[in-house]
Amino acid sequence: MQQIKSTIFLAALLTIMSFSGIPVSNERIVKTTIYGTCSCQNASETTPKVELTLNPNHTFHYLNASNPAQKVDLKGNWAMSGKKVVLQADTAEKNFHKNWKFDKNQPCIVSRKGLNFTRLCDIESCK
Repeated sequence: MQQIKSTIFLAALLTIMSFSGIPVSNERIVKTTIYGTCSCQNASETTPKVELTLNPNHTFHYLNASNPAQKVDLKGNWAMSGKKVVLQADTAEKNFHKNWKFDKNQPCIVSRKGLNFTRLCDIESCK
């Protein structure tokens, strides 16, 4: 009976150890990265400005001037939650995109809040 218990315990222990997850690195951003809308050379300066700056010290600056009546200009901290970037504003602003996912094949990030979709790309790759 003792041998059966120890065999079952060993099998359960090996099963638990074999299903350990892949460690996810929280340091995906290694330099200051500015995500924004890539504009064409002929675009006017009056185009709406939407930018998200992620700093390596886990701070961010989010600017959404697409609607001048409801301009959003926030600063705070960001954190990785799995494969998402979660923004935590210093103020109690509720009307902005807090969760961002990285685009698989391009240096862009995407967010959805209700039916409002926002896609911002790395400004350096636009040039």
